[in-house]
Amino acid sequence: MVTSVKLSEQSKKVLDALQAEVTLKSGSKISQQELLELLLADAEQSKEELISKIAERPKVPLSYKEIKNSKPAERLRSGNARRRH
Repeated sequence: MVTSVKLSEQSKKVLDALQAEVTLKSGSKISQQELLELLLADAEQSKEELISKIAERPKVPLSYKEIKNSKPAERLRSGNARRRH
């Protein structure tokens, strides 16, 4: 099964450049699908590193709807729990 993925223009340019560089340095052509599959396999092998990188990014506050629909334990972890006085 093949699924399409939407990329920003900048990400598409990066993918194109990476594909060209890999093709040039390896001496064999690689499709973008193959390249993405290899990148995903690498990411899966270094999951903890990927998770750490994502966790280091600035946090975006949850919306009211997300807070309302979350479980109490999730609210505590996200820092969005309300204090009761």
